[in-house]
Order: sequence, then structure tokens, then C-alpha cells
Amino acid sequence: HRELDLPLRVLRDLVSADFSEIRVDDETAAARLCEFAAQVAPALVPRISTYRDDEPIFERFGVEHEIEAALSSRIALPSGGSCVIHQTEALVAIDVNTGRFTGKEDLEDTVFATNLEAVPEIARQIRLRDLGGLLVVDFIDMQDPEHRQQVFERFGAELARDRARTRILQISEFGLVEITRQRSRNNLERVLTRSCPDCSGTGRVKTDLTAALDLRRAFLRPPVLFSSGDSVVVHAPSSLVEFFKEDRRIVEELETALGIRVEMVSDDTLPPGDFQILPGTKPF
Repeated sequence: HRELDLPLRVLRDLVSADFSEIRVDDETAAARLCEFAAQVAPALVPRISTYRDDEPIFERFGVEHEIEAALSSRIALPSGGSCVIHQTEALVAIDVNTGRFTGKEDLEDTVFATNLEAVPEIARQIRLRDLGGLLVVDFIDMQDPEHRQQVFERFGAELARDRARTRILQISEFGLVEITRQRSRNNLERVLTRSCPDCSGTGRVKTDLTAALDLRRAFLRPPVLFSSGDSVVVHAPSSLVEFFKEDRRIVEELETALGIRVEMVSDDTLPPGDFQILPGTKPF
């Protein structure tokens, strides 16, 4: 006894009667799928076809684009609004924004329309990214109780299509909906990405001004490692070097206070906000 390989697992776990066609770019795999389907779901056999075009199958049907979109934190809505998905250790926060969409009527109608538009996209992203555990969706505040109920019922109907076990709590007066969803494996973000070595997974790096002030403190922190008359070379990312070119006050302060000469050298192998100070040498 052994687990099925990937193509057969996809057919077994993901394909339902809603699928109109199953395209496979490998003839051997297509033949095995037909053999497997004939045993477990004969109605699917006519829907299996072999893809033979030169263009890669993922490119041809937009799968690559969908993968890239599923790794982005912001999903644009057709009207101009957006949904922002942020995963933390404790929960997944999903925020709905109107963006540039203002609608033609009053604010309440705009908010209601944006929330309704966001509902199927949020449910789709939850399935696509395989988000599990505790999810909190922050819909835009709606004043009308009937609007809140309609959004909640529409959201519940969309989530009911999910194969994973899902439990949804009533929408609060502030527009928050709490969901618990079965966690069966690592989600798409965990599978396809790793934590950024520069920002340690925070998604933020120091600004050039912050890095410049860090550099100033590094020079002035006792014990001072440079003697008057030394020429000091600082390696830093090009954006930080450009910052010092446009505003030389920090460099001039260090040169005056320590009696040294500072030379900035661009080095984009360094992470954003980082720098290296090389030992000083006598310029004279």
C-alpha cells in the first residue's frame, strides 16, 4: 500500500463535478489519469485531455499569474477597492478597503457594494492560499443591519463551497467576521516562500535616514576606533550612499568632530539599512 502520486491525488482530492476539463501536458500522466478515473469516477474520463501546445501549460492558462497574485498581500477588486491579507503567528487578518471606489450614491451604498464585491474574492483567496486556523475579516463598517446580514449570508454561502471544515461567527457591529478553518498542511505562502533575510520576515527595512543615524552612532560610540587624520571607507547600499551625497551634514559633522575623512562606497551586496566601516588609514 502506498499514497498516490501528485496527479492522481489532485484528481482524487480536488476535482469535482464542477470541472469541465482536465488538461495534462504529459501523455503518460494523462493515460494514468484516465485509467484511474475509469475506476473511481468514469464520468470524468471524457474530460481528461492532453495539452500539446508549445507554450507552457501554466503560462497558457494563467496559472503562473495566479501564483504570483496569491503571494501578494494586496488583491485588487474590479471596482478599485482592495483586500489586504496579512499572516501572523496567531491569526490571518484580512482587511477590505474602498480605495478609489466612491460609488454614485451615498457612502453606505459604496461600502455595501465594496463588501459584497470582496466576499467571493476573499473566499477564493482563502481556498487558493489554503489559509487555516483563525481568520479575521475586517469588512468596511456598515451602518445598516440589513446590509451587514446580507454580506454575512453571502460570505457564508461562499465559504460553504470550501472542502475544508469551516466555522464562521456572526458579523460584529464593527464589521469583523471571525472564521476558523481546518489546517491540514502548510499554506501556499509557507510552501513557496521563505522568511526574508534582510527584514527577518517583518516586511519592513530601515529607511536611509535611520541607517544614516545608525552610522553616526557607530562612529561616535566609545571607544572611538579612529585617530585624527585617518581616512575611513564606509561600504553601504547605493541608496544610502546617494542619501549622504544629497545631505552631507552627518558626514561633515563626523569629519569635524573626529578629524577624519569619510569616503562612501556603494555596495549593493549589503542588505538595505546595513553598512561596513573599514579600518582607518592615514591619508597624509
